[in-house]
Amino acid sequence: AELGDAAFNHDDWMWEPKLDGYRVLAFIDDTGIKLRSRRGLELAAEFPQLAAELAKQAAPMILDGEIVAFDAGGKPSFNALQNRAPTVVFYAFDLLYFAGVDLRKTPYRDRRRYLAQCLLPSPLVQLVHATEDGEALQRAAAASGLEGVIGKRKDSNYEAGRRSSSWLKIKSTDSAEFVIG
Repeated sequence: AELGDAAFNHDDWMWEPKLDGYRVLAFIDDTGIKLRSRRGLELAAEFPQLAAELAKQAAPMILDGEIVAFDAGGKPSFNALQNRAPTVVFYAFDLLYFAGVDLRKTPYRDRRRYLAQCLLPSPLVQLVHATEDGEALQRAAAASGLEGVIGKRKDSNYEAGRRSSSWLKIKSTDSAEFVIG
């Protein structure tokens, strides 16, 4: 996702909360479960309970999602995740492959519908919330202390390995990047 200024409401866009965790691709098939980070690290061995839960899915699939741990107050916590919280949840937000069909060129609106129909949710595997009301979700995310929101054009393809203006990341707090030398 490219960085945006503020969420908005438009018929062509859907919005999801931005969760603070490990972004992973979950490869699920009859040979086992692979959880690959953006940097290509294999994480299934670090989260065996989650891998076992993902193995219960009904068909071979590739999910894009976030592994999230929660603090004592119930908020997503990257610190808890890094300290290997005993329980983590995989939040699926995209379906790239299902039962032999490559869905990456399929519009987001359809991938989202297929994901909602194909994912078998459980306490450890959840479908991330999505809404057309980006402004309300951004306010709720900020009030809840979440990292922000992600906007996705309904007609967008899945563009692996590159940033796209079809997905926008809106942070709850203003920040800047600095180089300290």
